[in-house]
Amino acid sequence: MSKLDVDKIEEDVSKQKPFVGGRIDRVGIEGLEIPVQIQNGSEVLKLQSNVTAMVSLDDENMRGIHMSRIYLALHDCLSNRILSLSSIKELLHKLVKSQKGISHYAYLKFSWKWPIKRKALKSDALEGWRYYPVFYEGRLLEKDKVELIMGMTVTYSSTCPCSASLARSLIQEKFQGDFVASSVDSKKVFQWLGKEQSISATPHAQKSLAEVKLKVIAEQQNLIELINEVEEILGTPVQTAVKKEDEQEFAKLNSENLMFSEDAARRIRNLLNKKKWVEDFYIHVKHFESLHPFEVACHITKQVPGGFRT
Repeated sequence: MSKLDVDKIEEDVSKQKPFVGGRIDRVGIEGLEIPVQIQNGSEVLKLQSNVTAMVSLDDENMRGIHMSRIYLALHDCLSNRILSLSSIKELLHKLVKSQKGISHYAYLKFSWKWPIKRKALKSDALEGWRYYPVFYEGRLLEKDKVELIMGMTVTYSSTCPCSASLARSLIQEKFQGDFVASSVDSKKVFQWLGKEQSISATPHAQKSLAEVKLKVIAEQQNLIELINEVEEILGTPVQTAVKKEDEQEFAKLNSENLMFSEDAARRIRNLLNKKKWVEDFYIHVKHFESLHPFEVACHITKQVPGGFRT
C-alpha cells in the first residue's frame, strides 16, 4: 500500500461521525512513562516520570481526537527543557493547539520520585537516600485560565498520645510495686529504669503518611524546601541508615512529638496557611495503626469557596 493510500484512509477515519455523538470531557493518554529533567538546586536531574495528558473533545460530530499529537507535543516540549510549572503551562496550550479546533480544555499530570540525600540524626558520616513521591498538575480551563497544582507525600512516624499515657500509668504502678519504702535510693532507681522488665509497657507507634496537594498562585516554588518544612513541623521523619545513637535520637523525637492524625494534619495546615503563594490546599494524613487492622485518616482543606473539598 502506498503512503498516499495510508494518508487517505487515516483522513477518512478521522472525519467519520461517531455512532453516538456528544462532547467528551477528557480523553488522551494515561500511564505514559517518559524521562523528565528536574532542577535540583544547582544541578539538573533526569528522572523517570509517569504522565497523564488529556484534552476535551468539544466537537460532538468528531469521532476521536488526534492521539499521536499529544505524545508528539510532550516529546517536543520536554526533550530539551526542564520540567516546571511554567513549562506545564506552556504545554497545556500546545496540547489544545495540536487538536486544531476540536478541543478547548487540557489536563496534565507528571508524577515521579524525587531523590533527596538525608544525613543521620546524630552520626556525622552516615547518610542515605530518601525518595519522595511528588507531582505537578495543570489544567487549561475556559478563557485560557490555567490552574497549577503540585503535591508530595512525606513519610513519618507517629506515636499515639493515648497509648503513651496508658504506658506511663503502668510504669508508675510497676515502680510503686517495686519500691514500697517511702525513701528511695536514686542509684537503685537509676538501675531499675535500665532494666527491660521495669518498663512494663510501651506506647504503640506506626509509619504514617502525609499527602499534600497545593493549588499555587506563583509558578515557581521550591518543592524540596516545602518537603523539608513539613518534615520539620511533624518532627519524626523516617530515617535511612542508622546507628545506635541515631535510633536513640529517633525514639526521643517520637516521645517529644506524640500525635494523633488530627495533630499531624493541623500542624501541616498551620504551616501552609502562612504561605502566601498557596491559594488552596488539601491535606490527607494516614496512620497505619499497629493497634488496629485498619488505617486512621484525617482530611483538611483550606475551605476556599469553590476549592478543594474532602
